[in-house]
Amino acid sequence: MPAVTERSDVTGRSVIERLSRFVSFYEDELSGGLLLAVSGGSDSLALLHAFNRLPVAIKPVIRVATVDHGLRPEALAEAEMVGDVCKRLGLHHDILTLAWDDAASVSQAQARRARYAALAAHARAHGLTAIATGHTYDDQLETVFIREGAGSGLYGLAGMADVAPLPIWHEGYDLSLVRPLLTVGRHDLRELLKGLGAEWVEDPSNTNTAFERVRVRNLLRDNPDEVKRLEGVLGHAISQRIRDADQMTGWAARHVNFLVGGVAEFDVPAFLELEPALRLRFLMALLTAVGGKEALPRKEKAEALIDLSGCAAGRTLHGCRLQVRDGVCLVAPEPAPLADVLELEPQSSEVWKGRTLLTRTDNCAGPSLVASWETREVPRSLDRGSLPRYDIRHSLPVILNDAGEVTEVPHLQDGASVCPRDLSQARFYKLLQFKAQFFATESRHRESFS
Repeated sequence: MPAVTERSDVTGRSVIERLSRFVSFYEDELSGGLLLAVSGGSDSLALLHAFNRLPVAIKPVIRVATVDHGLRPEALAEAEMVGDVCKRLGLHHDILTLAWDDAASVSQAQARRARYAALAAHARAHGLTAIATGHTYDDQLETVFIREGAGSGLYGLAGMADVAPLPIWHEGYDLSLVRPLLTVGRHDLRELLKGLGAEWVEDPSNTNTAFERVRVRNLLRDNPDEVKRLEGVLGHAISQRIRDADQMTGWAARHVNFLVGGVAEFDVPAFLELEPALRLRFLMALLTAVGGKEALPRKEKAEALIDLSGCAAGRTLHGCRLQVRDGVCLVAPEPAPLADVLELEPQSSEVWKGRTLLTRTDNCAGPSLVASWETREVPRSLDRGSLPRYDIRHSLPVILNDAGEVTEVPHLQDGASVCPRDLSQARFYKLLQFKAQFFATESRHRESFS
């Protein structure tokens, strides 16, 4: 076991005190409970121990999960080790095992996406609303260094947020990614574990210099001047991004309306008064949310639309169609193929086109057939005179009978067998926000134990 020292005890108290402040700062975001993603490495294991030692009065509901990616033979034993720790601490723990057709061909990006998808499904199954990871201050600086080298602008150089949308869609709806240890260095976390007499797993990939992050980590470890420079870059960028996000969130609340089906419209004169950088950020978030996409559009493509040129005749980008009429820009999903049909089973839920959560409430046998309305006939049960205009309603999901005829339009009918909930508005605001206020405040007077 690692040695217990007085220094370790002091550092451990500092880590837990900082985590306590984080939990209090983001009380609302954590109120729905947390799934701690714990691999068995020092960072996530310290996250587990620190949460377990929080005062009862502020400790959120927590559950622990370890993902066995199925890519290393020793991974299961590491996951079981985390389970043993949780058992001693009286915490619920589950191992989430991923399966692959060809494990040898799995990329890091594929493994990362599958990991978050498994964690999201598990959190949702247990009624939790956030997933916490063990990202550290070291990870933050490494991220800024890598992004700077790749030519990122100010927003990228602001690094990782304290609380962010889950980086997968649509599996991540209604869930947040929480990084409670971003103000804490890896050295301090290991001192905490030493003080507790806890052991951790060393992932061999963390020393493999074939990976860029490992090379950056080694460079920063021996270069305090570069660390100081990065801290300056990060501090400036994060302050500016928080200001921009706050400004745009307030602006959107005044000038953006969300309509049925997640379609949006905004005031064109007010939009054109914004600085170009703010217009760009706004459009990227709105197109992603309305289009139901996982990733933001490419910057250079979105930049071509920041003056809304050509939108009077209609422009398309990122799964959306933009149309300017009478000083208002309507942003609606592009038409979907009529052949796209979803089978929705009784008492189940699915996200339709990345935009609308559909929940089937009846117990009738067999699946409901869901498709986009598009050019299909209007059912007789609806009053044609009260329908939204076509460029708004065309993308609404409808229920078909076996003959392919529309029998229900859930958005427009009470008591339909399928209940719709549009996700675009909530996702838009999550993409627009940048919740890093705790990191920005704490890092200004960060304590050092080195």
